[in-house]
Amino acid sequence: MYDSIGLPIAFLTALAGLAQPTTYAPTPSEPVASAASRASGAPEVFERVWEVLDRSYPFFDSKGIDWRALGKVYRPRIDEHTTDEELFEITMAMLGHLNDAHVCLDNGSRRECALQTEPAWAEGFSLGVVTAAYLGGKAEHELGGTLTYGKLSEELGYIHLRDCQDDHDDVGRAIDAALAGLEGVEGMVVDIRGHPGGADKVAQVFAGRFADRRRHFMTGFTRYGPGHGDFAPATYWNVEPAGPRQFTGPVIVITNRQTASAGDTLTLAMRVLPHVTVVGEMTEGALGSQYPESLPNGWTMLVTYKANLDPSGRCWDGIGIPPDLRVRNTAADVREGVDPALELAVSLLELGELEHQDESAGLATIRLSMATEFIERAARGDVPGAVEWLAAERASDDRTYFLSVDECFVLVQQLLGQGRVSECVALLEACIEEFPTIVAPYGMLATIHVQNGDAESARALISEAGDLEAWYSWETAFLRRAERSLGD
Repeated sequence: MYDSIGLPIAFLTALAGLAQPTTYAPTPSEPVASAASRASGAPEVFERVWEVLDRSYPFFDSKGIDWRALGKVYRPRIDEHTTDEELFEITMAMLGHLNDAHVCLDNGSRRECALQTEPAWAEGFSLGVVTAAYLGGKAEHELGGTLTYGKLSEELGYIHLRDCQDDHDDVGRAIDAALAGLEGVEGMVVDIRGHPGGADKVAQVFAGRFADRRRHFMTGFTRYGPGHGDFAPATYWNVEPAGPRQFTGPVIVITNRQTASAGDTLTLAMRVLPHVTVVGEMTEGALGSQYPESLPNGWTMLVTYKANLDPSGRCWDGIGIPPDLRVRNTAADVREGVDPALELAVSLLELGELEHQDESAGLATIRLSMATEFIERAARGDVPGAVEWLAAERASDDRTYFLSVDECFVLVQQLLGQGRVSECVALLEACIEEFPTIVAPYGMLATIHVQNGDAESARALISEAGDLEAWYSWETAFLRRAERSLGD
């Protein structure tokens, strides 16, 4: 499982001069190198783990977890005589109650994640079986095998997406090639079993090739504030028609317990389309975005800090997104060269009786990106007019648009790469005015002012931010970098 970590953190850490965050994949645990090594300040390490999650974790309330009580249970088990191995085991025992595949502990020789929901590594799917037994050995491949496609029959197409690790433009071209190669089919199987994750944007782009219209499929909330229910303003994710062609005939998506992270996101994006039916098993349910936190003893903890919910506000994290029709493959099926989930999908499509599902809820909750609209207006050559529109829309009671700090970070990165600095400044100023207690925009804008030689504006922003509490380490890093650049 790879994390859909989100560009904001990658951008923040890069711009602040920090190391890029590492995206981890949980693997079966390896033995610790030394069985008798001693932890350096085990109580301090444990306390840091508890405090970081207390400040960052977004699912305490939705999962009904009493984090304070868990701390009281496990904290007495740690003292100065606790070994590294004992510290690791006790800490993971506490983290396991979160049941979250994106909360992980890495001591350099052992990496373990906190997912506790049934075995995630059972083998009930083989692309080789699909190719040999159902595609007649005539599969086509794109992106070095990331995307595989072929015909199950003259009427039915098959596409398997291995992960969302490639650039979203490359994935877009790959799915376009597959749809062109399958032109004329009447039904489609989209197989995302064994999908470990990647970037949510890639999932969004892929799903756009099957969209009938714009629909809301996911809402993201970043934890920000002392309360377990404190969040920054939401980011709304929509799926809409993309690419030169879209397939809007009957589609069956097949998922299993190894459909994780951005695979979960892709499932959310596909299941809001009325012509899509989901078959197979529940997904892994790893829907939160994570960031790396260094611990006092040199270990690294991956921390979930952002909750992603479906359009109805349901949290599937740690549970998994349920299929419309459940069928479970086994390792014995693979050995016998059969795929019951795929066979059910084929039977349903051949029957031709699949009804469109009622997905009106996703239409009622659509909100558009104010930042994206601002950028599009500015790109037409009227930056002052776009700035006026942004200010007017922010002052309006109309809920058509949303403004998200997280999304602005991503767009500012793109704009800086294009040399569109004035638009970056306008977006960040809007974020500061709209969300004056969030520290990151102050540091980002101060850094840009320093790079543009405007030391006075940079100092003013740093001074304003000095009275605020930075919730994440990268926010402070922006401010410190700007100060160092100023020589203060």
